[in-house]
Amino acid sequence: MQLLVPASKATDQSPTSSMLGFFKRDSLWVNFLKDFQVCSLSPTTHRAIKLITKKIQLNQVQKLIELGPGNGVITESLLSEMPTNSKIFAFERNIPLCSSLENTIKDPRLITFNSCASKVKQKLAAQIGEIDTIISCVPLSVCGDVIARQVIQTSFEMLKPQGLFIVYQCYLPPILPSKNLIDSLRNKFSIEGQERVLRNFPPLAVLTCRKVV
Repeated sequence: MQLLVPASKATDQSPTSSMLGFFKRDSLWVNFLKDFQVCSLSPTTHRAIKLITKKIQLNQVQKLIELGPGNGVITESLLSEMPTNSKIFAFERNIPLCSSLENTIKDPRLITFNSCASKVKQKLAAQIGEIDTIISCVPLSVCGDVIARQVIQTSFEMLKPQGLFIVYQCYLPPILPSKNLIDSLRNKFSIEGQERVLRNFPPLAVLTCRKVV
């Protein structure tokens, strides 16, 4: 998940300011201690962001859903390449992280919801039409099979044919990502790739899934 500052500024801080940021109310570490459904303890690295975003033809994306954006490092990278008339619908259940996202990124293309990923369909009106891409950082391997299947089913229903569902999870073999999660994804999507980013804390598994109908 994300940091307090844009990705381009992530390495500009002094060690002292970085440590102070680590303990801020809206930092990932502090929120992880309060809420174990926060997926990460530290900023997503540039390597991981590049791996995720290169899967998508962002200049052609009109509507994208981001589940669990944290406070916006990946969100900013997406917006920097998406068309001026596009939209990102971001769902962040953690209140401090959602507030940080809204305060950090002032872009009319970003629409935020302080809501969990399982309620996407309820929150988005039917008239928005089919979604081009969905990106999920929700820890589906540990949030329970019922919620995971609900998020996967909803994502499948909302995506356009050939739409992408990109899921990134903590990588802790052989436990994470869980076999149940992989099986649930395979039941709905064609999994086109499973890649790992070891130089991230924690390491990430990135699963690229396509809706084939």
